[in-house]
Amino acid sequence: MHNGFISKDHLKQVLNDVQHFLIQHKTPKSAQIPFVKLSEQQQQRLKQKLSHLHAADIAHILESLATEDRRDVWKQIPVEQRGEILLSLAEPVRESMLADMPIAEMVNAADKLHSKDIGDLANLASSLPEQAVNLILQSLTAEQRKQLEQALSYPAGTVGSLMDYSMLTATPEESVKEVLAYCRKLGTLPEHSHYIYIVDQHNTLMGLLPLQKLITSAFDKKVSEVMSHSTITFATGDSAEQATFTFNRYELIAAPVVDDENKLIGRICVDDIVDFMHESSEQQLLRQIGFVNSEDRFSGIFSSAQNRWLWLAINLFSAFIATRVIGAFEDKIVELVILATLMPIVSATAGNVGNQACTLIIRSLALGHVTDHNIRQFYIKEVGISLINGVIWGGIMGVFVGSLYSAGIGTVMGFAMLLNFVLTAFVAVSIPWLRHKYNLDPAMGAHVLVTFFADAFGFFIFLGMATAFL
Repeated sequence: MHNGFISKDHLKQVLNDVQHFLIQHKTPKSAQIPFVKLSEQQQQRLKQKLSHLHAADIAHILESLATEDRRDVWKQIPVEQRGEILLSLAEPVRESMLADMPIAEMVNAADKLHSKDIGDLANLASSLPEQAVNLILQSLTAEQRKQLEQALSYPAGTVGSLMDYSMLTATPEESVKEVLAYCRKLGTLPEHSHYIYIVDQHNTLMGLLPLQKLITSAFDKKVSEVMSHSTITFATGDSAEQATFTFNRYELIAAPVVDDENKLIGRICVDDIVDFMHESSEQQLLRQIGFVNSEDRFSGIFSSAQNRWLWLAINLFSAFIATRVIGAFEDKIVELVILATLMPIVSATAGNVGNQACTLIIRSLALGHVTDHNIRQFYIKEVGISLINGVIWGGIMGVFVGSLYSAGIGTVMGFAMLLNFVLTAFVAVSIPWLRHKYNLDPAMGAHVLVTFFADAFGFFIFLGMATAFL
């Protein structure tokens, strides 16, 4: 089985082939039998299409198929690959597939994970029912069982939940020759073995020995002579966001995880950080536009609709309030119908200003750039930018509208845009900042709320000024 890299275009072609194959061989037959089952020959052909693919590529194909098609493809996947594929699936798709899977099949997939890596096992076990987890625990050694139970106890979003237990250790007293001999004796090193972690007899972390340094050092040198004593460490309770920031800032490949007494527990690797970053960025993107959770693109319609209800309801409520603002100036709109055509310009342009400021502060909060000490400067900058843009674009629009209709309407238009730009920018910074201060997700529905304030402020300011001065 070849598990090499394939290009994005090649993967897209394979996905198209699989989808076309399934459509060809699962055409409707009758009302009593909705679809024809794949024959044994067809199953073999499908298995051949998948045989050369990496687990991550098969996971991508599964995520791109309808629920019923996933089952047919899953049956053709070799048992030894299933655990890795489940790990590579997006969480909503993984949960959807596990919901229809027998307990024995779940346990078998976990059992086939490469070398029974505890970090991978914990990642998969967190999605499994308790009965399956208990059976997995029974199949492990006492040490592995202890590590898995410990890994499952760490809250999501912490370093402990991302930690890997497979690593190489040595003592300062050993020679370079002895450590090299030990590595050769193992035959296969743990994945991402960039360092050997140096500990004393009590498992207290003493430092790191990069593999490159080990290979290039003289055989008779002691580990203590060639190891690095300065190292960045993490605790299991540290946030994964903080770890991501640290890995990015210091360009780390891997780092040890220690307890309160500086005893080595595990390590966290850059691939774990990349996975976390990918999941976090997707969650943040979805929450900005009002999704409660990420979802399976091909899950049931009702469950997906439920996932969007909360912020749709908030959006509906905010839109209703905005219409009440318009209703308060109904007489003036009847008197000057042109106001109705200009209102959306005032609100829409301010909404764009607000969403820019909102996106910037959300990103800045995620990177740790905005704090209590510099938030004032951030406010001043964003409000200042909106003031300049309001003067420029409000002035341009005011002159244009004034030339089309009247100087009075143009003046109201220009000042309304200026005020709405400034107020919306202030609110756009305040919403994520206040949510952050109360330990809430700054991105959750932020853009929905910014749009509401841009509309409400815009309508009220524009129509209010028109009523007062026209």
